[in-house]
Amino acid sequence: MMQELAGPGAPMPTSFMPRRGSKASEALDRLGGAPVVVKSTCGSKKRRGHALREPSGAPKRRGPPVERFSNSTVYGKSKIAMKIWLLTNIENRACAPFIMAAARNLGHEIVQVHPMQCHVSYGASANGGGALSFGENVFHPQLVLTRLGSTTPDTTLHLLKYLEQCSIPCINSSNAIAWCRDKTYSYHKLSQAGVPIPKTVLLGPKACLDEAIEIIPGPPWVVKLPRSSKGLGVLIADSLRSLKSSIDVLHGLGQDLILQEAITEANGSDIRVLVVGGVAVAAMRRSASGDDFRSNLFLGGAAAKLDMSNEVSQIAEQAVRALQVDIAGVDLLESKQGPVVIEVNNSPGLVGIQEATGLDLASDIISFVVNKAASASAAR
Repeated sequence: MMQELAGPGAPMPTSFMPRRGSKASEALDRLGGAPVVVKSTCGSKKRRGHALREPSGAPKRRGPPVERFSNSTVYGKSKIAMKIWLLTNIENRACAPFIMAAARNLGHEIVQVHPMQCHVSYGASANGGGALSFGENVFHPQLVLTRLGSTTPDTTLHLLKYLEQCSIPCINSSNAIAWCRDKTYSYHKLSQAGVPIPKTVLLGPKACLDEAIEIIPGPPWVVKLPRSSKGLGVLIADSLRSLKSSIDVLHGLGQDLILQEAITEANGSDIRVLVVGGVAVAAMRRSASGDDFRSNLFLGGAAAKLDMSNEVSQIAEQAVRALQVDIAGVDLLESKQGPVVIEVNNSPGLVGIQEATGLDLASDIISFVVNKAASASAAR
């Protein structure tokens, strides 16, 4: 049986994007035996189970009623329990159990949902609007907490946009995730907002390298892929020869590149600041392992608690405002000119920074997202 929210739209052909691994018979059943047109698209999804329909031009519904009970996070004068999706495409992520446990300890209902188990269909309903299906054993969410990495497919962002259109708060938002996962756009937004960053040049396949190295003298130089995380997709070029060969190889694979100055004085150390709701709540210093220049814990780096300076916390908060992201890990290097931001991660790990600081940051995150969702619901 499908749960639905009323939706608008002019009639159009029935269409949907099946998830990876779904059966062709399911698609044919949905289309009712009509002739089929198959299109390549980055569009939407469908599955049997519960469904949401996008809102129409009629007055918006306020969504499911809020359950009340005695021991949950306080929002204003109300105590509320929420049904939360932890939407993640990251398999075996260590921080997911922390978030799930924190939500349950605060009295909320939470389920982990992979975006590929959801489907958006269009034109299949009587009113011609869209519908989201997400499986028989998954409840209708009042809030979606996103944990989506840089490799998140575009279809997942379409799913988030659909949920947002259904007035379901998604934190982080689809726009914030899109901006953070693309470093070329991130650096543009950060620079535009006056956030200090290393000297950076975006290198397309026909860019002039000689001009780039006039802007960023070296060696060494840092070369990055626009989409990467956990220190992967980042290399250091210790000579002009190695820089040219690295660029040739990556351009040959159809990759655009980011050339960035190497902050050698950081000595393989960086600062990770966790920002929640625009406030820097915790920080750690990460140090690279052995001869590696990357300090990511995923690659074997070590972490220690850091008491943030006002300058570091202010820069981190400025960075998340520039990218309009609610929950983020901001990575900074200490240069001769002061701290500079090298990345804003919209899906920061929690295990390392919780262990380093001894803080229950997962509970802070749940409290923030619930309060923000409740505020949005009250405003509708």
